[in-house]
Amino acid sequence: MGTSRSGSQAARKLQRFADDVSDLPLTQVKEVSFMVKKNVERLAPKRLRNVGKRGARIGVKYNVGNFGGEPKSKVFAYGPFQLVERPTKAHRIPRETIGRGRRQRANRKPILIPGVGWRQSAQHPGTRGKYPWRRGVAQSIDKAQEVLVSPTVTLMRRHF
Repeated sequence: MGTSRSGSQAARKLQRFADDVSDLPLTQVKEVSFMVKKNVERLAPKRLRNVGKRGARIGVKYNVGNFGGEPKSKVFAYGPFQLVERPTKAHRIPRETIGRGRRQRANRKPILIPGVGWRQSAQHPGTRGKYPWRRGVAQSIDKAQEVLVSPTVTLMRRHF
């Protein structure tokens, strides 16, 4: 910020510092929540192929606020995140049905399996879990402790 040349400049610095100190816990919680979000998103894909028509979108969001006088945050995943986080079991994929009612049974469309051809059903072998949530949160813990332990030093350096 530089050196204060007058009393009014010093008063403004002290006022901004006082405002930041009063909002410090909420600012810390926001910073840590954002850090967790970015670490998890870095490890997870943006979209899942073959889920829905254009691929399902997955990601991380967080809500921050003062609840009961304390700043708190809820960090959560959206979309079918569980398909990436944990392993899936082997399962049968039935053929796609078209239409409604009586026509539904008559209009069954076979499945195209790349490299194999058209089939009435397919056997999916399952997937391994990638665990982006678990790994991203684990990577964030050390940095979050640094943010929560030494905040006033950072504020003082920023203002003075």
